[in-house]
Amino acid sequence: MKLSVLIGVLFFFNWIWGVAHGVWISFLVFIPLFGMLIMPVILGFKGNEWAWRKNKYVSTAEFLKTQRRWTIAAVALFGVFFSILLMAMVFAIYLLNSSDTMKETLEIVNQNEIAVDYFGKPIEKDGLLGGNISYNSTMNKATVSIIFDAIGSKNTGTIEMEFRKIRNEIFVDKFLIYPESDQAIIKIVE
Repeated sequence: MKLSVLIGVLFFFNWIWGVAHGVWISFLVFIPLFGMLIMPVILGFKGNEWAWRKNKYVSTAEFLKTQRRWTIAAVALFGVFFSILLMAMVFAIYLLNSSDTMKETLEIVNQNEIAVDYFGKPIEKDGLLGGNISYNSTMNKATVSIIFDAIGSKNTGTIEMEFRKIRNEIFVDKFLIYPESDQAIIKIVE
């Protein structure tokens, strides 16, 4: 019987597996660095052997069946975790793209004659957006630094903008257009 086969469950759910099998050394995974990097590898290669010694299994077939169930559960839980993480990222991107800040930014851009002259109307966001948004509710003040790809009826490019919103009044501090072609940067506010 070969018990030293690599068991994947020990890379992800090592301490839970250790409690279930009485392999208390699995708690070493909580030691910073060593536990997170080295101990899962050690458990992956030696865990089956230790679990076999600790528990009274009737046969190796029963033991391997139990380990197979643990592996299936680990893969399923990992899949659920990954799916939740992916959905959270998609939801966060959706919230950013449909936020009032993004709508206000596009409103500012679409009202600017130079931007409309370059892009054409309407100017819309094209792709992902990056930047920072900070909001101070006690002073009713927001500071926005945003960069995104934009597309209009004539051209495409990247817009970089910084503005402050104080009591519903917007002050643009920086507004640059980086044309997709080799044209010079269009500086609207610098």
